[in-house]
Amino acid sequence: PAGLADQQLHEGIVLGLAGAYQAVAQAQLLAQEGRVAPEIAEACLATVFRLDAADAAAVYGGCAGVRTGLELLRAELERDGASAYLTRAVVTVLHLQGSLGRRPEVLERVRAGIEAASRSADAMGGDHDTVYERPGELYSQTLSTLRPRVMIQGNGLYLSQARVVARIRALLLAAVRSAVLWRQSGGRHWHLLLRRGWLLAGTRSLLAQSACPAPADRG
Repeated sequence: PAGLADQQLHEGIVLGLAGAYQAVAQAQLLAQEGRVAPEIAEACLATVFRLDAADAAAVYGGCAGVRTGLELLRAELERDGASAYLTRAVVTVLHLQGSLGRRPEVLERVRAGIEAASRSADAMGGDHDTVYERPGELYSQTLSTLRPRVMIQGNGLYLSQARVVARIRALLLAAVRSAVLWRQSGGRHWHLLLRRGWLLAGTRSLLAQSACPAPADRG
């Protein structure tokens, strides 16, 4: 039914935005404090490998996988706590996704690289450095060559560490993956200006779902 299809697209727009907020926020946390919230960061990275998910929620392994992003998005839409720097970085990610969409040869390299990285992820499991290194290297070789570039500010102590930089890039790849979902679901930049109430209603609805508990932050 058309109504159901419209609802699913609306949810895809909201979840894609929330996923981008969540991944960028973890990249910023890593750059500034040298740490991530493990379960949240792993949920972000897992989205990179779910290229053929059944629906928007499945990209995140269910609504709980993007709970933190939904809370960040709600704060931005309510203008009561979101970071202007975070929002600018997310908007840059959305523009970067647009650049990727206009470069099919780069998009194909990204997809092939993700498939190769997925095999490493299956072999290594959760938090192994290699799981982050392969997506991070892929981001460096593909998306970082496009414009605009996503600039993550932080502490030089951490940004000088190759391991940290690789993880930041992997999280930015996850952010772009969410931006792809946002775009595929009908997301447009003007929604953030002219349809904030519509986005906020969808965000609150998803947060209110009983199947959307907050993941533990053990960082």
